[in-house]
Amino acid sequence: MNPCIAIIDSNTLAVMGLKEILWELFPDTEILCYGSMDSFFRDCNRNYLYYFVSARMLFENSDEFSMLRDKTIATSAGPLRSLEEAGYRVLDISLPETAIAAEILRLHRESGSELRPRRCDELSAREKDVLAEMVKGLMNKEIANKLNISTPTVIFHRNNICEKLGTRAIGRLTIYAVLEHIVELDEIMNI
Repeated sequence: MNPCIAIIDSNTLAVMGLKEILWELFPDTEILCYGSMDSFFRDCNRNYLYYFVSARMLFENSDEFSMLRDKTIATSAGPLRSLEEAGYRVLDISLPETAIAAEILRLHRESGSELRPRRCDELSAREKDVLAEMVKGLMNKEIANKLNISTPTVIFHRNNICEKLGTRAIGRLTIYAVLEHIVELDEIMNI
């Protein structure tokens, strides 16, 4: 039986975005979405790896999650000191996709989970160099100058990277770069 992740939030767009990021990170994990606590309770006979719960629903149902603090991550548009002080981890979903991806990776590493993400085709050393600069936010010309290569060569490498990894989304590329230790989280957290 595959591990499960629950997303409990009435905001459909937030759920869809978070589900996509989590699915890319853990494709062998079943990601179940619930628009209400009632729908979650009807299907709560599973062993969840994480619970991503909207801050509003967490406040309204704090008793239900008090014993699950280590697996519960509150989602909110901004920091929530009150939940953090109560021992919950908080994911700010108003951040750019890259920052959300980096934060999910940080939270996952802190949890000590043995669940490992999907391995993608191996990148060449130069592609890893280009990818590192891409996820730091550099443009093609800036990457070319920094790596002492031409701009068309950077574009060639970018296209190869995106083809090998099956995505052009910077959040997904960031997830791969961090998990493969091409960049460290602290290098991209303040971008």
